[in-house]
Amino acid sequence: MAEFWTRHGRVKRVVSVFSKETNGLVAEYDLSSFDLTDFKQHFGVAHADVDSEMVTEHSVGPVDVGFLSAHLSEDVRFDFNKYTYFLSCYRAE
Repeated sequence: MAEFWTRHGRVKRVVSVFSKETNGLVAEYDLSSFDLTDFKQHFGVAHADVDSEMVTEHSVGPVDVGFLSAHLSEDVRFDFNKYTYFLSCYRAE
């Protein structure tokens, strides 16, 4: 599990997967790398945004797959017909 530092402390960043049928969490995929500047640019987060450290969830769509795949610790087969995806951040304990 890769951990990253923010002003909020140590965090874990993952891609969360939710079933469209049940809305339940079905998987989480760890990010193996995370460059805040690159992710902010890709997801359109401005430096002045309240979430400038990207600690809230960000929706992931088909346009994001190539970018995220380079940062995931394993290969993920995205299926946007069955699942919704989010870039998520949790406090690491």
